[in-house]
Amino acid sequence: MLIKKTLLPAALALGVAAASLAPLPEANAQGAKPKRAAPEAQPAVNFDAIIAETVELIGKNELIPALSMARKAVQARPVNYKAHYYVAFVLFRMGNWDMADDAVRETLRFSTDDVRDDVLKLQQAIAWGRASSQAATDAVAAQEEGLNGKAAALFKQAWEAGYQQPENAFSAAQLFSTRLSQPVAAGKLLREVLAKSADPDVAARAQTELSKLQAQLNGIAAAKLKAAEGASGQPRQQLLAEALDADPDHLPAHALRAKLAAQAGDITALKGVLQGLSRRNKLDPALLKGEEYSELVKDPAFAAWLNDLMGGAAVQQLQAEIAELDRIRALKARYAEQKAEYERQVRQYQATLAEHKKFAPCVNQAKAVHQRCEATIPALDTGFLGIGSNADTVAAMRVGCQGQLQTNFNQCRGAYPEQPPVAPVAPTAPAI
Repeated sequence: MLIKKTLLPAALALGVAAASLAPLPEANAQGAKPKRAAPEAQPAVNFDAIIAETVELIGKNELIPALSMARKAVQARPVNYKAHYYVAFVLFRMGNWDMADDAVRETLRFSTDDVRDDVLKLQQAIAWGRASSQAATDAVAAQEEGLNGKAAALFKQAWEAGYQQPENAFSAAQLFSTRLSQPVAAGKLLREVLAKSADPDVAARAQTELSKLQAQLNGIAAAKLKAAEGASGQPRQQLLAEALDADPDHLPAHALRAKLAAQAGDITALKGVLQGLSRRNKLDPALLKGEEYSELVKDPAFAAWLNDLMGGAAVQQLQAEIAELDRIRALKARYAEQKAEYERQVRQYQATLAEHKKFAPCVNQAKAVHQRCEATIPALDTGFLGIGSNADTVAAMRVGCQGQLQTNFNQCRGAYPEQPPVAPVAPTAPAI
């Protein structure tokens, strides 16, 4: 092993390999036969012991003695890649980018194919370190000039350069949250530190800083979600993305994304939401009890996928609960239909009753007309010995008045219900 993982957590975070490196054979790169060793006046140098001591010093973060020891290894075996590798690595840890570059190029000259990828990773880490260091230097200069926006962007660039020094992320987050009113950007950086840092102290600091912003981030997420609920199409998806940028664990936003995917029949998107929740240990099977998921959960292929996601027992319980919810939903739907019909009947009843109430006045009006007609009929005059009697005229007038009364009665019956309507019976709500 070049370097034990437990000794170099910073290097491993950068992708700097701690791979097993085999020593070079004694033959040189051109295949020349090794020269016969000349008699040594001094004791032979123990190369492996020097390398072991170099690794030990690196583990203790004693970089100056480690560099001295690594250079001693180079003097002992100038064509051995291990010696140059440790010189490059220590210089990398010290932030001496130019000299580290020179040393890693020497390492590549003498490295074997089986370790070349690891050496290239160190070379990449040096390049990241150089870029990160320059961006951080520029950020400090920008901040001193009061250019807070530029400084925040440069500190963020320094963090993202690959070297990933957490102090740069903390500096950027501080500027975003206190000077630039961008708590979402600060929160995203702090969550990145939490995800990428292997140092418990750094993680604890990131969590503390994130906790200070959490109430504000929750408020932003809730506001974005409310706006999304009133939007549609791409604007709604954008608002949901912004809500989750503010708070990736905002369950109502995840729930709405899942619901929209299910309603659109986008099973791939739905699975993505559910897997994301599962990775965060935030997946509650109750999320899938909505009516839009009912047929999906019954589908054998989707149910099998859910088995992989949250286990067979949870899926069986969910299916049983959905079956009961379907039964209740059916009862409620039927009751809603019955209630809608009842309300229609009530409206019809009220309208008919209102018309029926006009029947009696109509009849009374007909009777009044009849009375006025009767009043116009002259008294019966039989004349002298029955000569000149008006009996026929009176009789005819009476018939006419009576006929008019009957006509008016029939008109009332034709216009208005004669009998009052029967009141409808309200349906009984289902016992749930």
